[in-house]
Amino acid sequence: MILELVVHDLLLITLFIVCLAAVVEKIEREHIRMLRDVKSADEASSIRKSAYGRLSSAVKRTGNNLKLLREAAGKLSKVPSVFIGMPTLVIAGYPNVGKTMLLKRLTGSEPKIAPYPFTTQGLNLGYFERGHKRYQVIDTPGLLDRPLEKRNPIERQTITALRHLANIIIFVLDPSGTCGYGFEEQLNLLDDIKRTFSEVEVLTVVNKVDLLDEGRTKEVAERCGEAIFLSAETGQGLEGLLDAVKLLISRIP
Repeated sequence: MILELVVHDLLLITLFIVCLAAVVEKIEREHIRMLRDVKSADEASSIRKSAYGRLSSAVKRTGNNLKLLREAAGKLSKVPSVFIGMPTLVIAGYPNVGKTMLLKRLTGSEPKIAPYPFTTQGLNLGYFERGHKRYQVIDTPGLLDRPLEKRNPIERQTITALRHLANIIIFVLDPSGTCGYGFEEQLNLLDDIKRTFSEVEVLTVVNKVDLLDEGRTKEVAERCGEAIFLSAETGQGLEGLLDAVKLLISRIP
């Protein structure tokens, strides 16, 4: 997945390096032709200095790109093992709403953390089986936790890759007031995710129901009637989410 994010830039760098030989040959031809018509030693010296200057600039540009290419190779060696073709659930939502706990609850284990190339963030990866089918679950801290316009270019490229990888987006809401983000703010992000992933199924999950009283639960249900209510902390309602995932995956061609 992440390879797709950088292959375009790597191709450009490689093309630049390949073209260097042609640039050197062009500089050589031009200055040899100029030297044939010189009438003084000073003029010849000036032409040589011009050639050396142009060659030096070309080599410096190539050196910078070679350094970037070496760095890219090192980053790519750490690309996480995301399996193309395996049913994939991507968990989204603001920080502290319980995404990582939900991933642990779904997979029954600690998630594997793998770095995004060219960022300081990491993918949280996990796997589980349901009905003889294996699923992979991806939590994306630092990516799907704020509006699109607040993300940098590499994050937007990563989101583009996730759009092609994800079969289902599980968007986690926390109406308990413990995550530090208002409920309306979370609903606005949900709308943003639905627009960004318009071709992907989005399941809305209301988490931390163990912290809600009856009145608050009813109020949230009126706003999110089709949401799945659960507690990632206790496991309450988890079967309902798994059944919904299985049903949606079965409908995908």
